[in-house]
Amino acid sequence: MGCDFSYWKVGNKCKAKKHFNINNDAKVFSLASNFNERKQIDRIIHTLKKLDQKYKFKLLIIGHGEEKYEKYLKDVSSRLIEQGKLAFAGYLTGKKMLKLYQASDLFISAAMYEGGPVSVMKAIACETPVMCTVVGGVDDILAEHNAGILVDPFDYTQWERELASVLEGKNVPILDREIAKRYFHWPNIAKDFLNIYRKLREVL
Repeated sequence: MGCDFSYWKVGNKCKAKKHFNINNDAKVFSLASNFNERKQIDRIIHTLKKLDQKYKFKLLIIGHGEEKYEKYLKDVSSRLIEQGKLAFAGYLTGKKMLKLYQASDLFISAAMYEGGPVSVMKAIACETPVMCTVVGGVDDILAEHNAGILVDPFDYTQWERELASVLEGKNVPILDREIAKRYFHWPNIAKDFLNIYRKLREVL
């Protein structure tokens, strides 16, 4: 799995926030995924509901899924939606999705399990700080380079503590873009596959 680092890149955060009608002083959290239980979107919502009385933030949720589950997510989000602290932005692609990453102060991936979270890779390419569960392989690279926030997929108290620390001004280390390109940029991934193929041919 990977992405195109020539497309997914850092941009002007103030302009990107303005695109989503968000004040520049508000912390923007975002997540993008299919709406299903293993992504634990509802758990992120419940965690932020515990913090909304004390902190100023905006959570942007991007994606779609089963109508019944999407309705459930909107129901549990109703208080935050009314307060203007949460918005469902629909299914975004291309430049609109790029703006989302560029507007974000923290991109969140809370999956129970994952096969290689491309959404996190794109966030890293855009030099957006990330918080993700220790699944999917990207977490190993972040851990190796002391970047991002890594959380247990079921330790919701840890999630709350980490999100509160970000809202209080914690600096989240960003994975160096050149290191990230080595692992996630499509041309480099293609070279790796080609090298594997050549080695297998030598053996066979």
